[in-house]
Amino acid sequence: MPALATAPSRAPEPAPPRPPLSRSKRIAFTAGAVILVPLLLFGLAEGALRAVGYGEDLPLFEPYERNPDYLVQSRTVAQRYFYGNANAPTGLYDFFRAERDTASLRLFVMGESSAAGFPFYYGAAFSRQLHQRLQQTFPDRTVEVVNTAMAAISSYALRDFVPEILAQRPDAILIYAGHNEFYGALGVGSSESLGRVPAFVNLYLTLQKLRVVQALRAGIGRLVAAAAGANGGADRATLMERMVGEQRIPIGSELERAGERQFRENLGAVLAAFERAGVPVFIGTLASNERDQPPFISSPARNTPGGEAAFSARVRAAEALAATDPAAARTALEALVRADSVDALSRYALARVLERQGDAARARAMFLAAKDRDQLRFRAPERFNALIRTLARAHGATVVETQAALAAASPGGIIGHEMMTEHLHPTPKGYFVISDAFYRALQAARVGGDYRTPVATADADAERLLTPVDSLVGTYRLLQLRAAWPFQPVGVRLPYLDTLRARAPLDSIALALFRGETTWPDANEAQRRHFVAVDDLRGALRTALVAIQEYPFSAGTYAAAGTILMEQKRYDEALAYFEEGTRREPSALAESLLGSLLLARSRTAEAIPHLERALSLDAKNPQALFNLAGAYALGGRFDEAAPLLRRLLAADPARADARSLLAQIERAQAGRTGS
Repeated sequence: MPALATAPSRAPEPAPPRPPLSRSKRIAFTAGAVILVPLLLFGLAEGALRAVGYGEDLPLFEPYERNPDYLVQSRTVAQRYFYGNANAPTGLYDFFRAERDTASLRLFVMGESSAAGFPFYYGAAFSRQLHQRLQQTFPDRTVEVVNTAMAAISSYALRDFVPEILAQRPDAILIYAGHNEFYGALGVGSSESLGRVPAFVNLYLTLQKLRVVQALRAGIGRLVAAAAGANGGADRATLMERMVGEQRIPIGSELERAGERQFRENLGAVLAAFERAGVPVFIGTLASNERDQPPFISSPARNTPGGEAAFSARVRAAEALAATDPAAARTALEALVRADSVDALSRYALARVLERQGDAARARAMFLAAKDRDQLRFRAPERFNALIRTLARAHGATVVETQAALAAASPGGIIGHEMMTEHLHPTPKGYFVISDAFYRALQAARVGGDYRTPVATADADAERLLTPVDSLVGTYRLLQLRAAWPFQPVGVRLPYLDTLRARAPLDSIALALFRGETTWPDANEAQRRHFVAVDDLRGALRTALVAIQEYPFSAGTYAAAGTILMEQKRYDEALAYFEEGTRREPSALAESLLGSLLLARSRTAEAIPHLERALSLDAKNPQALFNLAGAYALGGRFDEAAPLLRRLLAADPARADARSLLAQIERAQAGRTGS
């Protein structure tokens, strides 16, 4: 059979050529690759760094390791703003419950060193004074005043904190901030500055949570440190010294305008965020030392006739003339002020003359004008207070006129050393005035409800919880601050701290705390024991109450306060503290003391459960054994009372009170049997 014929094979036809990409598509493809490839590499690097545990989250709040039911400000959060800066600042560390009690009153304080309570902290801080007063106003509620303020931060940090504060469901926000816009972290004149564009700085703060950004920052930091070499003793520099980058910021300069723009944009964003969330904000006006702090740096305008040296010589001559001829000095200084619009010292000298002549109103205006022309910008200009009022109106916030309150409490209405320790940090009395202004504002707005039993100003002032040790440590911090620039010439450091010697027991405790040789809890407890030893129960109670503010979850602090109140025969108050302590953490001592106190108040039925719990926690507690036996006996429960007394006598046969009570019970039991 012949083979079948097959068709000759043909090569497959080539596919028609694809049309070339259009120019627009080529551009889009290239742009996509340029964007997506780096993003992919960035994502891979970020994932790898997280996988190996590199970097930190640096949260604002974190659980307290010894009691996770409470949150506290993280001790590392300042590294967001002070990377590579040794001894970054810290705050007050106010504890508050992780799970909020719906019946509680929760306020957050935002600000800088003055809001944190520098140099005294603890019971001097206006937030702690406010907390004490609000808790007395609302005794049946838990009051939490959480202070997030830290030294040397600026409005960038406040803006950065907002989302994390909102997550804690605050009832209100209290702000006292604005002095650090030039030299605070990321401020326009700071050594930690990232420039003068708020949008860029805020973007950096958002991105720094990424591990890749943290790695880049660490690498740059090492390069800068290597280039700088030895720090030449910078470790001894105060935080004020380390933070200043631009010493001279004249009034009307671009740098001053940049600082104002930074404050306006950040504070506006903070207030807008709280407004959107429906959280009321109370913001204080800024105050500083007007009378007793001369301008740090002053110079006339460059075009001043005769030049700076001649102008400064005329100011000094007019100042000297004030001692013998105030009227002539005033005339000369007024002429100098008219001749130059930027000099600070001529205005400060004129203000002093005006005050001595009794013209307090004009003197204060001139003191403020001098402060605003101080080229070393540690004190906020008055324009910032105008900004605070304007932004508050725009966002429904309440302005608390803290500056006016401090002026009203000052001689002649001019804020000086009575209210300020140095250039801008309040004295303990100054902090109380600020606290009082915020309390009145909260009361007027009815934050927390009706203030049916408000605490009078005089009573709150008398009950301030600043202890002698905290006051002494604050004084040492002030000596440290004043020993160096800008209070002393550049390069001069006075040996104030080298000459400190303890002359009394409390001095020794304070010096040990200041030098880091002991912790604050141990120092406060040593102080309490000292007061008990010298029979100063008022001082002992103050230290116990400060410990309660610091550690609100600690049952021992409440027991200590209750014991001291019992010694003072303030039984109802003691009872309240013992009850608070046992609610937080039952302990044999607290339960025994509470039961004993109830028994002494003839509240036998209420005393018995506490005494029983005391014995369940400590079966050998002699006082609980005796008191519970007595409580049982008072209720006719002799069969339960007698074995307790026998246990007590087996351990301590010499206890006459137990033997006497047992004899009475046995007679009563015998009488029952005989009948």
